[in-house]
Amino acid sequence: MYSDPRLAFKLGEFIQSVEDKLIYSKPKVGDLLRELQKLNEMLEEEDREIPNSWIDYLKQNYGSLDELDPDDRKALVQDLDGIKQSIMNKIK
Repeated sequence: MYSDPRLAFKLGEFIQSVEDKLIYSKPKVGDLLRELQKLNEMLEEEDREIPNSWIDYLKQNYGSLDELDPDDRKALVQDLDGIKQSIMNKIK
C-alpha cells in the first residue's frame, strides 16, 4: 500500500494535519477519535496498533467534549511521529 507515492503522500499529509491540530489548537477528544479512526482506515494492519491503543485510551479516560491534557497531547504527537517514521522506512 505505501509503495504508491500518492497514497503515502496523502497519509503523511493527514498525519501532519492531526499533529498540527494537537500542537496549535486544543481539539476535543471526540474530534481526535474521528481523526484516529480515519487514520486507522488508511494504515496497513500492522501499523494500526498505536492508533487503536490511543482510541481505547481516549474512550476510557476522557469524555468526547474534553480536551487532552498537555502530557497526553505531547505523547500522541510523538506516537504519530513514530508512525510516520515506520511508513517512511517501508517506502525506502
